[in-house]
Amino acid sequence: MRNIRNNLWFAAAAVLLALLVADVRGQEQLVWNGTEWVSPKPAQPGTPEGDLVVLRQMVADGQNKRVVKNVEEFLVNHGESPACEEAMNLAGQALIHRGQYWEAYKWYERQISTYPNGAFFQRALDREFHIANAFVEGRKRKALKIFRVPADEDGLDMLTRIAAHAPGTPIAERSLLRVADHHFSKTQYPQAVACYEDFLKNSPLSEHRKYVMLQIARSYLLSYRGIKWDSTPLLDARKRYQLFAQAYPRDAEKENVEGILEEIRLGLAQKVYSTGRFYERTKYPRAAAYYYRKTIADYPDTHWANSARGRLDMLGPLPTDALPYTPPPPPTEAQAKSEDKTRPPVPTAQTRIPTGPPAADLPVETDTNEPIPPESPPEDPASEPVPLEELSKTPSAR
Repeated sequence: MRNIRNNLWFAAAAVLLALLVADVRGQEQLVWNGTEWVSPKPAQPGTPEGDLVVLRQMVADGQNKRVVKNVEEFLVNHGESPACEEAMNLAGQALIHRGQYWEAYKWYERQISTYPNGAFFQRALDREFHIANAFVEGRKRKALKIFRVPADEDGLDMLTRIAAHAPGTPIAERSLLRVADHHFSKTQYPQAVACYEDFLKNSPLSEHRKYVMLQIARSYLLSYRGIKWDSTPLLDARKRYQLFAQAYPRDAEKENVEGILEEIRLGLAQKVYSTGRFYERTKYPRAAAYYYRKTIADYPDTHWANSARGRLDMLGPLPTDALPYTPPPPPTEAQAKSEDKTRPPVPTAQTRIPTGPPAADLPVETDTNEPIPPESPPEDPASEPVPLEELSKTPSAR
């Protein structure tokens, strides 16, 4: 034990002495030759080390225009040297300094493909992420050396390639999240969901798991376009918010998940009720009655159930109620648009799902003796969409 302590003291003393010597020599860098600290031999011009020193100095001095040409000569003269990896990296750095991001990316890709496990591999990936992020944020690139064209799609491809170069690493997670967040910010919610799902599949234990789970729920919710359209996004959003609340109950309280789930429930109730209104307007009273009853059964404590009760009273008894009945499916967007052509235009102002009683519906004349509707009646309710953009925001952001 004593010998170990003595050796540590001697080593520390040797390091301190080397630092003092370096300070005396004007901060000269020393190297250990196995016996003592000595001054390194100066790199000789014409050798890989010597020419690499020149390249480094050119980049440091801002002589970026000459660097790429010198690197190409370096690769011809020292093609077998491991120093070529750093030379390629310096070429990319010089091009970034000149604002030629696309050409710089090509050099980094060349470096990575030639030296996939090299000492400058991580540095190349970091620079590629910088380039890709700039393109995604709106930086343009030159085409045919003249035109400047948008390159956001190129940036997304770059980020995907970075993740493929180093799967499971922090920079891969950063890249995949950047792609998903970009789609989310552009309201491309199906693409965002797919990217977030891939992230969870590839990095199930990531520190970003909580954020990604919440973003998936938000994406499903915001992809719901209103009662004219399919309610599947609302159902998916409800499931994802419930999973998030189970996994992170405290965060769910901060994000007002309970309130969001309640408004989703009201949205689903409105969807069923509006389906009944559609069939009532299109003269299918039995189908309308079915959806009114479903509204009352599934959402009895909502104002939509109260409206459904009122509509049932107005329909009155239907002669065929005692017969077995297979309800028609909810209408689709195409049928709603078809009905819209015969109806007055509706307001286009977008509001949240109403939390108070709906406006009283006007009486609708119906023929209670009409036959049972065909198997394929019109599809989708003709009513203005009610977006839920605000539901995924925190209470403080509303």
